[in-house]
Amino acid sequence: MIQCCGAHLKRGIPEENPIRRGFLACELRSRPARLDSIPANFLFMQFCHVKPRGALTRAVPMDTADKPRNVLREPRRPEHAARGKLPAYVVAPQDAPETCIKQAGLYGAEVALIPGLISDAGRVAADVAQQRGWFNVATLREPYRAEGKKTMGLELAEQLGWRLPDAIIYPAGGGTGIVGMWKAFAELRILGWLKDTRMPKMIIVQAEGCAPLVRAFQDGMDEAGAWPAQEAHTQAAGLRVPSAIGDRLILQAVRESDGIALAVSDESMTAMVHFAAQREGMLISLEAAATIAAYHALINTHFLEPGNQTVLFFTGSGLADIGKYS
Repeated sequence: MIQCCGAHLKRGIPEENPIRRGFLACELRSRPARLDSIPANFLFMQFCHVKPRGALTRAVPMDTADKPRNVLREPRRPEHAARGKLPAYVVAPQDAPETCIKQAGLYGAEVALIPGLISDAGRVAADVAQQRGWFNVATLREPYRAEGKKTMGLELAEQLGWRLPDAIIYPAGGGTGIVGMWKAFAELRILGWLKDTRMPKMIIVQAEGCAPLVRAFQDGMDEAGAWPAQEAHTQAAGLRVPSAIGDRLILQAVRESDGIALAVSDESMTAMVHFAAQREGMLISLEAAATIAAYHALINTHFLEPGNQTVLFFTGSGLADIGKYS
């Protein structure tokens, strides 16, 4: 089993005005021998920086040629706006993690809290961007998102000696990491950089209380209908996404790779947070813990076997939600 986290380095930013944060590549780690309760061949890759999880939407202005402004939808981008001396607007559901909201404000962003879910925040962000003439950088609303997400796949392939694992398990809220990685793997194969052209099974995991992609996969649909907002319940804020904007591409990648989509309970995620902390000394988010819960489930059903080299993507630190499971 492998745990992966991407650095989200944004390729293709114009060199005349880059905003760099200095993130390094993420280290791929092997399962330690003391984890004897987990089948062997378990690897993991973890985010190089503490990525706050949450459901926020942002925007930045475009009123000058060289300094576009942003309407943002996630808490980590205000730091980039601050670095580039750009004003930023963040809109978030009222129940988004408090630490994420405070962090956005600390970076100087204008923060608005609204009732509803991340999908509602996305609509507000689009409206604000249009009203102010700002640039909306919410999920897949800007041209570099998929290219940046490719970083996870590129770093993984490089650290495995330009081979790919048997399977990848990824926690899918918006699910754009799957889109980026699948694109990266396809391009690496076309370039001839891969020593083995076998592609990994792409596996997505969602929360039982909000699983539109899982439902679409199980129903054989090419697109995922929105999960009823009043029924979208999970403590994992990053998985409380009732509709994924890249749903068609995500489902296509899962099916083309002979992967699977499954949902896990909040209780199992919480249990795996404790498991990772006590066995590995890692404080991971509920979203990251969902991948361990999914791995156990897939081993039990023999969809995966202990001999498979499986990568789990740990997509965030547990610091933001420490009160939920401490």
